[in-house]
Amino acid sequence: MSRHSQWGLTVVEMVVALAIVAMAMALGMQALLQWSKAQERFAAAETRGRETLLTEEWVRTALRSRLSRTDRGDNGTPIDAFVGTPNSVSLVTLSPIAQRRGVATRQDWALVVTPSGHGLQVRNGAVLRLPIGEAPRFIYVNAEGEVHGRWPPRINEEGIFPTLVGIVTDSGSWVEASTLRPVTVPYEQPAE
Repeated sequence: MSRHSQWGLTVVEMVVALAIVAMAMALGMQALLQWSKAQERFAAAETRGRETLLTEEWVRTALRSRLSRTDRGDNGTPIDAFVGTPNSVSLVTLSPIAQRRGVATRQDWALVVTPSGHGLQVRNGAVLRLPIGEAPRFIYVNAEGEVHGRWPPRINEEGIFPTLVGIVTDSGSWVEASTLRPVTVPYEQPAE
């Protein structure tokens, strides 16, 4: 008797082949999901980096164009142009954050905790992202290089400006405004 050879797959062979294909698809889907999550993390980190750089530049610009104490408001009264504590700054600047530039504007900033970390809150409600770090605080450096936690460093000390204003964290990252010189806007007496 001769046996006829049969070509084809048995049920067991078919089940094994389907199991191999299912495992390959599961591994492929897992790799695709991991790649997708990595892309999202990268995009979020890039966005955070851009926001942080934008915050740093806005802070520098606003601080560099702050007004001196000798400036006067529209009605001729002296403007107290710069006061700072470890958690807040109040200044008059020609380049306010998130407002029209070129007009002397008082801005109050405060360091706040947000769900995504720490931020700089501007009085109008905008919260700007700060570099990652713990316990941010403002520091003020005078012309002699002394670091102070508030400005002016002594009561009744007027007409002196910090040479540098920074936001420093426990981890060492900081935003600095570089060397500062007050901007003096000439005040003209109204014609009578």
